[in-house]
Amino acid sequence: MKPIPRLTLLVTLVILLAGASFVVSAGNQKASPPGAQQQHAVPLIPDLSTNELLAKNYLTSGSPNVLLSSGFNFEDAGISFSCPRTTCTLVAESWATTGVPNAQPNNRALCLAVDGSIVGPCAYLGESAADGSYSEESAQNQWQVGTGAHTAFMYIYSDTGEYLYTYQNTYRLYAP
Repeated sequence: MKPIPRLTLLVTLVILLAGASFVVSAGNQKASPPGAQQQHAVPLIPDLSTNELLAKNYLTSGSPNVLLSSGFNFEDAGISFSCPRTTCTLVAESWATTGVPNAQPNNRALCLAVDGSIVGPCAYLGESAADGSYSEESAQNQWQVGTGAHTAFMYIYSDTGEYLYTYQNTYRLYAP
């Protein structure tokens, strides 16, 4: 045989042996359905005993158009509620329209009070409108309470004092 056909024969045999070796090694593995290697573990079912359901809604609103002093002022008359379980969660969604501040800058805040004490965040919500007009501020707070009777109300805070034109608060009580 000539050298080139021998080389071609040798390369062909190497390729065939390598292919046969691959087929034999692949044949020793168990067949799996398409995508089986991409399956993920099934998440555990969450513990439903910690879920809470809406037990009661309370609404307060008004248009008092009153001048607030600097510092903390009562925004609404508040609510009285009772937690029937070991723990409950009170969620308060609040907004107020304020303006015509006594001086600028005038930071303001809406703060939830439960049983007479401010709870949760009581952060500044921005300054009053610089042009003396009215602007809206809003906040959402939640707090966990124990069994029994409680009270809740909203404070409105102003650095320098301003007018409270309108407000609305939605209190939601959740129980397990």
